[in-house]
Amino acid sequence: MGFNLVAAFIFAIFGHVAMSYKTLPTWIPSPFLPIYIQNIHKARHRSDSRIYDPDGRFNPAILENIFNKYACTEPDKLSFRELWRMTDANRSAFDFFGWISNKFEWGVLYLLARDEKGFLSKEAVRRRFDGSLFQYYARRQKNTAS
Repeated sequence: MGFNLVAAFIFAIFGHVAMSYKTLPTWIPSPFLPIYIQNIHKARHRSDSRIYDPDGRFNPAILENIFNKYACTEPDKLSFRELWRMTDANRSAFDFFGWISNKFEWGVLYLLARDEKGFLSKEAVRRRFDGSLFQYYARRQKNTAS
């Protein structure tokens, strides 16, 4: 998809360190850093994009609002600068971890899913939030290899 093994390993460690303890069913930390999906709502930070509602459901109207407000260069695409402005606007006061996490999450998505011109399309963002981004890239890579 675009990252080598070392970068993928570092990103995986970062994600597990950030979310494991918050999603554990107990207060005792685990050295294996598991992430419990049934408790993933506990790992939300205040500076997120609010594309998921409090119950964890994807809200496409928020995605539309993001692109209507920040996609100035091209209608359904975000440049890196527009993405940066959007993450700045999502910041909550004194949520330092959330600021960093939000920039990191959107930055990784930008690196993975940007097009040849350096834009992040609305469809790529939608795939990320509805869970189909990795299947899309697997299919695309399979078709390229054929």
